[in-house]
Amino acid sequence: MPNPRRRSPKARPVQARSQETLDRVLRATEHLLEKKHFEDIAIGVILKRSRVSAGSFYARFHSKEDLLPHLYAAYSDDLAKRMGGWLAPDRWAGKPLAQRLRELMRLAIANYRERRGLLRAVALLARSRPSAVAKGAVRERDDQYRASAALLLQCRSEIKHPDTELAVQTGILFALAACRDKILFAEAPHPASVDISDERLADELACALYAYLTTKPKF
Repeated sequence: MPNPRRRSPKARPVQARSQETLDRVLRATEHLLEKKHFEDIAIGVILKRSRVSAGSFYARFHSKEDLLPHLYAAYSDDLAKRMGGWLAPDRWAGKPLAQRLRELMRLAIANYRERRGLLRAVALLARSRPSAVAKGAVRERDDQYRASAALLLQCRSEIKHPDTELAVQTGILFALAACRDKILFAEAPHPASVDISDERLADELACALYAYLTTKPKF
């Protein structure tokens, strides 16, 4: 018997009415995610809030978990629209590396904080079922990583690490990992052990990245 967690939704919405039903379910789910973890939300509560019948829901999906790829795609589309202007090179003209790092960290933390419940759910999806994440969403994440790296590489003269591009990519990786862990999974033992505000977290991560990028390794 196939694993139900790996199955795709039964049907993709092709008519306006079907799309409207899906949109209502997604909006209701994201609203509920502001207060509860995805795994704690009963499907009946989603249906009641979205005013969608169980029959209509199960005609399209096998389970509640099949909503997650759609939630991820909707979030990804919204983020791409916002980040396009924010990461435009002209916006950063003349800014030194330290300022760029601080602003990038503040942006990342604000984005994680704004939709924490949704992002926690899709972060777990991306780790447990990476094949469920749409290729378009993966490409958008890659594009945003490259755009962020390009902004830092414009300050190449300030970076002392011998492998400039790898250092920038690695720095972004560990800084965003820290943001995700502290904000999305704040109740877990390791993140909870550090008591720090979002603003201070952004500043400390920017300082750590600056030191990493501008110090020559001694080994």
